[in-house]
Amino acid sequence: MGKQDTIAPPSGHIDPSYFIQTAIHPADDYTEQRAAWLCEEVGKKATKPKLRIAAAFLQTCQALKDREPYFSWLYRNGGPVKSQAEFRAILIENGFLELRVGGYNYFGDGQASIYLLTEKSQNLADGCTFICSKPAKPVKINYSKASQELPNIIEESREFQEIVTQVERLNEFLAMHPFKIHGTIYQGGLRRKFNHGRLDSGGRYYPGYVTIAKEIIKDDGTIIRPRKLAEIDGESISEVDLKAAFPSILAAQTGWWWPEGLDDPYQLIPWVEGTSGDERDLAKILISAFIMTDGQLTQCPASLRKYKPRKGERPRRYLEVISKHGDQKLIEGIKKGFPFLTYPFRGQNTVFWESEIITRTMIASKDIGIPCYPLHDALFTKKSDAEVVKKLMSQEFLKEFSYKPIISIK
Repeated sequence: MGKQDTIAPPSGHIDPSYFIQTAIHPADDYTEQRAAWLCEEVGKKATKPKLRIAAAFLQTCQALKDREPYFSWLYRNGGPVKSQAEFRAILIENGFLELRVGGYNYFGDGQASIYLLTEKSQNLADGCTFICSKPAKPVKINYSKASQELPNIIEESREFQEIVTQVERLNEFLAMHPFKIHGTIYQGGLRRKFNHGRLDSGGRYYPGYVTIAKEIIKDDGTIIRPRKLAEIDGESISEVDLKAAFPSILAAQTGWWWPEGLDDPYQLIPWVEGTSGDERDLAKILISAFIMTDGQLTQCPASLRKYKPRKGERPRRYLEVISKHGDQKLIEGIKKGFPFLTYPFRGQNTVFWESEIITRTMIASKDIGIPCYPLHDALFTKKSDAEVVKKLMSQEFLKEFSYKPIISIK
């Protein structure tokens, strides 16, 4: 994929805070009529693919109605999103949105451009209701470095079919307990993704809601916290979090026990001890990078050195902490706090075990009628079920590793 053209960003830093979803469908006749009207308005025939793109845009209009009207949309014009790019260009031409930041250089994850809804779009989706479609393949494996024969061998295996069945059953159950956030009923199901042509590499779930920010700060200073407004079965949610998931898994696998009474493993790192803010957050980022490089990290990632707070975001002291301690001291401190990180390990296998604990907890919860939605090393569930889910997560971790984890409820 070639380098895309870019335009200079406006003054300040735009935080789009919302990533347009692609698996959106109208949930009722009225919404389908609105999507068909939008197609006709821009001169496009209301075919099924066009209706889906129109519905995704309308859902974005609704999601941003009470928020800063910036959002992200995949930039590339070829491949599976070519039809989206064509429809998007027509929407821009007809004044429904504006391109504000193009290309790959200015958006945090390097994947999307930033757009602005115009006044013409802000009431388009009033009264509409949407639903997310289930993924065509509930389990996906990245074979980028595998031989041509490997996909058939793996996808015909009994182990792969068992994983597919697990995810399909979870999706069937969750469809009866929709997760509602930002006006959208999330019934898109879950999709589990593995890497490097292996079923013990990766395995996390990546549903559409993972891109929604924890906190959104509007131009007028109003703070919106989407998770506080989210619901499952009409009830507010809690987040059951496996604390320090990657270090906990590696500690368990190497027989390294946490000190009695410890409630925050990151406090074992010398330059984090006694702090609760930016040092701890920096440690989490560095440890994740350490894991993803199979323990070969030698310096802070370049992205941290280029860190700038997003618009409305509280500035972090990452650069100050890095300058104060230096790369070597930061990394040595991590190794001192977590000596087991010096042992050989494969980072993507650690991700796999995190996803396995989350999967097994979701299945155990499903078996007693409790719906849970995953977010990496955490689960969203109804507030009334949070303590039960916490107990189940602890039991699954203990069953696999003979090790009691540290779990919190937010």
